[in-house]
Amino acid sequence: MSSNALLAFLEKIRPQTKNVILANRQSGPDKIMSIVEDRCSGVFDDIENVISNDDLSSHPASYKSAAGFCIQAPNASPSTIDTGSLY
Repeated sequence: MSSNALLAFLEKIRPQTKNVILANRQSGPDKIMSIVEDRCSGVFDDIENVISNDDLSSHPASYKSAAGFCIQAPNASPSTIDTGSLY
């Protein structure tokens, strides 16, 4: 792999990496646990009585979006590195 390929990869991946770092600094993947702790001191019999399924689903979805991940994205996106830059 050439240095041009590495530079092309870094240009593509840096914005996504930055978004993940910023999301982690704001609350990261522990946000749901913090919400549950705030609402019931961590004591519950049924999580759905504390936080809705929509809320449980929305945080990982926003986190994946910040990271640039989704089910459709890898197949719909162009190659990360232009094949002309590989060598």
